[in-house]
Amino acid sequence: MSEEKNQIYVGYALESVTPSGTSSLRARERKITAGTKFKATDSVAAFVENNWGQRANQTTIAQTYGISYDHSKFINYTAAFESGHVSELGHASLKRHAISLGALYNDQQAQKGRLRVEYSTETGKTKNEGRKTWGVSSNFETRVNADWRIRTSADALFSRSSSGNFRDGEYFEVTLGYARRPVLDDRFNFLMKYSYLHDLPAVDQVSVGGTQAGRLQKSHVISLDAIYDLFPKLSLGAKYAFRKSQVAERAQPQEFRASSAHLGIIRADWHVIHAWDITAEFRTLYGVQAKTTQTDSLIAVYRHLGNNLKLGIGYQNGNVSDNITDLTYAGQGIFINLVVKF
Repeated sequence: MSEEKNQIYVGYALESVTPSGTSSLRARERKITAGTKFKATDSVAAFVENNWGQRANQTTIAQTYGISYDHSKFINYTAAFESGHVSELGHASLKRHAISLGALYNDQQAQKGRLRVEYSTETGKTKNEGRKTWGVSSNFETRVNADWRIRTSADALFSRSSSGNFRDGEYFEVTLGYARRPVLDDRFNFLMKYSYLHDLPAVDQVSVGGTQAGRLQKSHVISLDAIYDLFPKLSLGAKYAFRKSQVAERAQPQEFRASSAHLGIIRADWHVIHAWDITAEFRTLYGVQAKTTQTDSLIAVYRHLGNNLKLGIGYQNGNVSDNITDLTYAGQGIFINLVVKF
């Protein structure tokens, strides 16, 4: 509901993929957001949001207060403060406070980017339950010419626990990509990308799905991804990725070992009739040090719901992820996928 200067909105989000290591829908994050936004002037707006989220036995309730400022038609700044608590069955509730600053840039032609910085604190009933977290998320895209673009991104999260550095967590990922995205003739699209992933969760850090599974990882990844419209209704795609990694178990964080791998994927997309698509993929993953080969295949049927949304159901016959840095992927079985296009 909206008027000229005010908006009231309600949203519901469900994580699209069941987390690795579980088949339960309860492990997916569910989130309800209700808020209001009102404009003070033509360039300044304020918003208030109430959020409720749940994953497995963990519940999060928070309120967010923010302000948005349009510096020009190209640049927007935001600032927000969040206050709430996190509760989990069998554990004490934690109070959480966070402050964030953000900036968006889009010249509507050749360049666009965003930057967000956040600092948060968590406190419990005892001194050892405290935690401080710093986070940064950014990306930037520039168009070299009508067909080629350069994309970069950087995301980082550093968490410090009051109970000792064995409960500290570190994560950052940087990416540099060169993409062919033609404006006029998009029959052939191509992406070449390099990324570095530094993922060092704490020993007892709970991952997606409510478990403490997952290894420590330092990975360099190079990937090539292409898709070609062979006919108006048939597209063929291929992907190759190589990962040069050092991994360690959480209980033995000093004992890193080499764990490199090659990933190959071939794909076909068939636009059957006006509103229906069929997608088929074959994947293979070769572990260099382990000298093991895994294969996987999947097929899915999609129904278009308008011009920007399609819903699909399919079956995956294996456990090879299209993300080569996912070391604990478990995808075999029936899946439902929702795709949004802009």
